[in-house]
Amino acid sequence: MIARTADLRILFDDEAKAELDRFSALKGAREEGEAIGEARGEARGEARGETRGRALGRIRLLEQLLGQPVTDDAVLAGRSLAELEEMAQVLERRLNDR
Repeated sequence: MIARTADLRILFDDEAKAELDRFSALKGAREEGEAIGEARGEARGEARGETRGRALGRIRLLEQLLGQPVTDDAVLAGRSLAELEEMAQVLERRLNDR
């Protein structure tokens, strides 16, 4: 009976260790996935910010070259990237038509 209890304890301990190992592996995989996702998100955000910054700079330069007032930052901040690109294209056409 005592041997059987010791065998059960060993079996239980082995199963508990295996469960902890599985849990640790899943936790590690989740943390790795979160880190990868965060890095990708940061890279995408930086790329979008750079693209948006170039569009804003282009708009400001074109407005200055055309001699018109520079659009307020608050107005430009509310515009999508597509709207900013379109605005820059319109200003560029106006400059080329002069």
